[in-house]
Amino acid sequence: MKSYILLCLFVSAIYGQEDVGDRIVGGTGVDISFHPWQISQRINGAHGCGATLIANTKGVTGGHCVGGFIGIYTVVAGTTDQSVSVCTTCNVRPLTNVVRHPDFSNNGAIGYPNDIATLYFASIPNNININPIAMAATGGDYAGQNCIVTGWGQMCSSGCGLTNVLQQGTMAVLTNAQCATIWSANQINNGHVCVQSPSVAPCNGDSGGPLVCGGNTLIGLHSWGASGCNPAYPSVFTRISWFRTWIDSN
Repeated sequence: MKSYILLCLFVSAIYGQEDVGDRIVGGTGVDISFHPWQISQRINGAHGCGATLIANTKGVTGGHCVGGFIGIYTVVAGTTDQSVSVCTTCNVRPLTNVVRHPDFSNNGAIGYPNDIATLYFASIPNNININPIAMAATGGDYAGQNCIVTGWGQMCSSGCGLTNVLQQGTMAVLTNAQCATIWSANQINNGHVCVQSPSVAPCNGDSGGPLVCGGNTLIGLHSWGASGCNPAYPSVFTRISWFRTWIDSN
């Protein structure tokens, strides 16, 4: 079994504080207008995880990104710079409800299964930098496609903090069988989708953030990857199509 690490800083009443999470190593800066569904999920006002706007009152993120007292969380939409809360297109919302998948397990030996949560907040109006994204349909399979990951995580394996400017990177979607040969069959299940690139990897601070295919379809939320954000190993995302019914009903 390969080494692994959960990649997001969060506060949890159940599990406590985890290691800082994903960044996009090898990414490039991009304006939020190209990814208007990307939101920053903040913990006590500081960026903790990425999240994705799927409706004006609803977002999705990693299950490991929540679990603490709801009052510590806010979401911020409409800004390229995650350190900013006030701008002409910015909207900040406290969470009104959080639903974490009841079967989420904070266990790397079995691949952190069911790593997903829905976020609720007062309506965020659309503007040039804010627009919800369509989600992959149940049964959708994107293996072989080149897709885009985005986030505000670290840009190096160690010794650097989160980036203020949103980053993006292109990664190829693997089959789960391909992914399991590099990780293990115990760690990869139907609720996962894996991506890999020779030079790009999500890292600390990118957790919960989106994997988008075809320019406008959400197919994954970043869950976990190799210690040190090593591109030699696939990055593992929660598969939206597998959880689509759960998302719609929660």
